[in-house]
Amino acid sequence: MKAPATSLPGSRDWCRGLAVLMLALISVGAWADQGDNPGLRLLERIGEQTPQLHYHGILVYRHGGDMETLRIIHRGGAEHERSERFYTLTGIPREVIRKPDEVICILPDAEAVVVGRRQLRNPIAQALPRYTEALQEAYEVTLAGEGRVADRDAQQVLIVPRDDLRYGHRLWIDEAYGLLLRADLLDEHQQVLEQVMFTEVTVVEAVPDAWLEPGISGESFTWVRPADRADAAPEQRRWQVAEVPPGFRLISHRQRQIAGHDPPVEHLHYSDGLASVSVYVSPQAADKVRERAARMGLMGAVRVPRDDFTVTVVGEVPRATLHLFAERLAATGDEGARP
Repeated sequence: MKAPATSLPGSRDWCRGLAVLMLALISVGAWADQGDNPGLRLLERIGEQTPQLHYHGILVYRHGGDMETLRIIHRGGAEHERSERFYTLTGIPREVIRKPDEVICILPDAEAVVVGRRQLRNPIAQALPRYTEALQEAYEVTLAGEGRVADRDAQQVLIVPRDDLRYGHRLWIDEAYGLLLRADLLDEHQQVLEQVMFTEVTVVEAVPDAWLEPGISGESFTWVRPADRADAAPEQRRWQVAEVPPGFRLISHRQRQIAGHDPPVEHLHYSDGLASVSVYVSPQAADKVRERAARMGLMGAVRVPRDDFTVTVVGEVPRATLHLFAERLAATGDEGARP
């Protein structure tokens, strides 16, 4: 086995993006009861049923002009019991194993295995029941008719943003099991920007351990592991986004250990129940950092130098929204700033 490494640009991004995609599939419906809104009531039912399901199937993921086909195996149950395995069926062979306490990405093209810590709950899914009123503030949620996906009857839910700061969503939800079968990310004209869809799926009574074992041996690969220093909650919050865009709420605030940055980077994570935005503040002098913007698919990032620090904003939202978060970042003691 090769010696452990500390970073692997690009490959880790692929693992992170794919893991987020799969989390979206298994946690889409964790909202609380919303009275007479049938769309939100349906999403509530999903949150109760889907995490307990055992299933396997084939997914197609379309983004930009690219398409990937993946096989997924999901073991449900309590949070400490849930595990997934998914691997590519087209293009470069890659495989991800999600265990209760970690994520393992096997990347044969890079001859590497990337190991990351996994929280017992997705922080976005954990926040959803608490911020359902924010979801309705930012989106209109309605039923949009019936459909059929992967040879299964489905109910459509349309989620339309009330402004131009975020994207819309159309979901196809299995009528029998409440499993999310298809998810489209939509622009302001309701044109599909990104799509993930089951082409076949089977719900089973149980998932054997053997199904979750990796199909690619990584014994001779370089192993990339998390930094020894874990993320931690800072003693006090030094930064905040003044006048947070409508619907967004601060979900978490951490000190993050990032390669190449010492001292740690301050990380503020915002969500409106669907869209997620991360704001990173690092102590880098403005004369050493250039302003820039980048986009990989729908995931965008902007970096803005500000005096003796640099703010970087990342999220699957329009670029204007990223700039809005960067422009409104302020020290917690600044007049007019608010949490």
